[in-house]
Amino acid sequence: GGFLYPYIGRKIYSRTIIVSSGLILCINYAMLSVGQFFAAAPAAAYIIVALVAFFIGASVSVFSSCFSVLFIKSTDEKYLSRASGIHNAVSVSAMPVLSFLSGFLAVYIPTTIILLAGAVLGILLFIVIAVKKVKFE
Repeated sequence: GGFLYPYIGRKIYSRTIIVSSGLILCINYAMLSVGQFFAAAPAAAYIIVALVAFFIGASVSVFSSCFSVLFIKSTDEKYLSRASGIHNAVSVSAMPVLSFLSGFLAVYIPTTIILLAGAVLGILLFIVIAVKKVKFE
């Protein structure tokens, strides 16, 4: 992301980068749930998992780079350290909360359904961002 963003950030609007990165991420999360269909062909499953992992990593890194640049541009310099600290605290605390929630849900719902539901909700979120033309600048 740090390598790609300076090149694509000059040619593509931030909203487009965020929406497309988010959609790629969510589609690949959905692809994580199709492993059961490749039980008879483990080589194909490994190739798909490698591609999914690559696209998840690429989309997250481009999304993160774009968000970081927008965050720094839109935050007043005198509040940057405080805002950054709050952002990092919320981000770090979200991980165990969501891990607990997904672990709790996995007791009652198959993980494939949880992955698909999360992917669908994410896709809907990024479609709303695209359609409502949310401004990030």
